[in-house]
Amino acid sequence: MVEPIDYAAIRKLLRSKDYPWDVSVPFGKNIERLIDECFCVPNAEIQIPLLTAYACIPSALCDKLPVLFIYGAEGCGKTELSSIYAAIHQTQVFAASSTFASIRNEIDNKRFQFFNVDGTDFQQKLEKNFCLVLDNLNKETLSNDQLYTLLLTGYNRHSSNTIISVETGKNRTFSTFCPKVLSSIHGLFSEPRYRELGRRCLYISMKPIERLTKADSPNRMTRENDPGQWDLSVLASQYKEFWSNRDNLSRFLVIRDSIPTKINTPISTAYLSLCLDMIASAIVAGVWHNFDDALSCLETYWSSRTEHTEAVPLVEVLRNFIQQQKEVSERNGLRLTTLEPYALKQFLVFAVQQAWLDNNPSSYELAEALKSLGFMRTRDAKGVWKWIGQ
Repeated sequence: MVEPIDYAAIRKLLRSKDYPWDVSVPFGKNIERLIDECFCVPNAEIQIPLLTAYACIPSALCDKLPVLFIYGAEGCGKTELSSIYAAIHQTQVFAASSTFASIRNEIDNKRFQFFNVDGTDFQQKLEKNFCLVLDNLNKETLSNDQLYTLLLTGYNRHSSNTIISVETGKNRTFSTFCPKVLSSIHGLFSEPRYRELGRRCLYISMKPIERLTKADSPNRMTRENDPGQWDLSVLASQYKEFWSNRDNLSRFLVIRDSIPTKINTPISTAYLSLCLDMIASAIVAGVWHNFDDALSCLETYWSSRTEHTEAVPLVEVLRNFIQQQKEVSERNGLRLTTLEPYALKQFLVFAVQQAWLDNNPSSYELAEALKSLGFMRTRDAKGVWKWIGQ
């Protein structure tokens, strides 16, 4: 008889090497290094600090938090990046097909813990730091009213209670407050019906490595390491140790209390208030030196965020196509003056396949979008799109 093989043990050996944590630098700098080594992040000077800041959040200390929304085409590393947050909080990465009940139970079970008081039978309910991670979000996911409400209301501790019906037929109050990491290939929240949730999101845009260009300002063009090679349990232990340190807790309270109530900034007051707890925790963790550094990063992000959330999706897709065509022309020592119809048609088909667009635009929609970008179609036989300026 052939002895059974413990494949799980063999698989574990492949990840037996802990992530090389550097105890000489702050918690935030270790997370920042992990993201920098393992992911090619566009607009890295802004997006990597924001990704790192969100990983440092101690939710049990916070009152308001944005939702982290990572979006981009297939193969850009969204799921692997989301798994970093799951590893820090020792939670699972939920698929878009997960039920509301399973997600609700995860929040209930991981966010709170009961402790016996002084060796007695009396149990005290204490809140733990927690983060919900939901991968490959889509329109079908958001069509679930209960799940959409969970995502929509869970940004503010003081307005996060929702009433749900349980198996016994009775109603029960459930708190949806916690950090949430969502990922999707769809730019969902630019649509009017999801805009309310979109206003509370911290957008992170990713691209597949093969589509990255220097114009994207990435931290690197090739990955230095694969996060799958390491046992990432060290992230959870270091996170727990960091936020169990009373000096760090005191610093968080002092920094949070020192942030001025009136700030001269282009960021909307409502959005800035969402980010203040995240900023305070990131300063404690060493992501930013002080509030001014954090505000500068957030203001730069805000200007690009406004452009993204108010943009027409078709225009953004066409803008990417034009940028690619410009780079091809420049490599050949030429200046881009026309767009070839066949190349544009193929790109739009690809955009639909990648879910950047829901469907192919009509001729009128395409003409209007390209006109806004400075191109009009010629009336000759070739019918190319010619640059006319904006």
